[in-house]
Amino acid sequence: MPNVKLTKMSKSHKILDKGEKMEEKFNHIGAKAGDIADIVLICGDPNRATIMAETFLKEYTLVSSLRGNKVYTGYYEGRRVTIMASFMGNASMGIYSYELYNIFNVKSIIRVGTAGGLNKNMSLGQIFVATRSITDSNYDLMHEDGQDTTVYASDCLVKLALNTAKRLDMSILHGDIYSTDSFYMSSTILDKIQGTDAKCIEMESGALYHNADKFGKNAIAICTVSDNILNGEKMSSLDRENKTQKMFCLALEMAKNM
Repeated sequence: MPNVKLTKMSKSHKILDKGEKMEEKFNHIGAKAGDIADIVLICGDPNRATIMAETFLKEYTLVSSLRGNKVYTGYYEGRRVTIMASFMGNASMGIYSYELYNIFNVKSIIRVGTAGGLNKNMSLGQIFVATRSITDSNYDLMHEDGQDTTVYASDCLVKLALNTAKRLDMSILHGDIYSTDSFYMSSTILDKIQGTDAKCIEMESGALYHNADKFGKNAIAICTVSDNILNGEKMSSLDRENKTQKMFCLALEMAKNM
């Protein structure tokens, strides 16, 4: 056996004795009780969260930057909201949405992200509201109720999104989205996905909709088409950060009336 020097465990990694209680529930968000609004806009990229908080919010505060995830809480036309990121994938969205719903008592999460178009005629910048998520994610398999291959946005938020877009004279599409765990995939899998009713593809709505349904909360995914899977068109990374304002505007106008 190698001669390994054992070091004393730091207090931050202390193992709790049986019956000992933590002062606060551990979470990956890093905010304190009361820091998070009851409505959260959650995007994939922390840089985009910063840009949108600076662009749209007043009296905003950076309430956490744990793990590089900048979490901002402020006001949009008098409505308190939080803007943060989930990074990429259903697994990451599953963690953040679970904690938002269960630790911070968030009522509604609006995903404001990007998606790939599954129609050659779908243009970049198009806003898409995902009413249903068709998912092959393994996230649901980790829960006792088994895997759901279709999960749904909250009816109340779908109606609000469509009515708000109409009021703003904003052109949007809505329908099924495909939520997968893999960014890179074979042509065989892509053919299978195209055989569904999905109009777009992304990687977060499956876990988000699952958690919202499981805990009796509200959720919706509103996405900007950042690339077209079939014709190869795509936005640059910089465009993804800066050309999603309409999507955020729609989500914040929704939040104002919630």
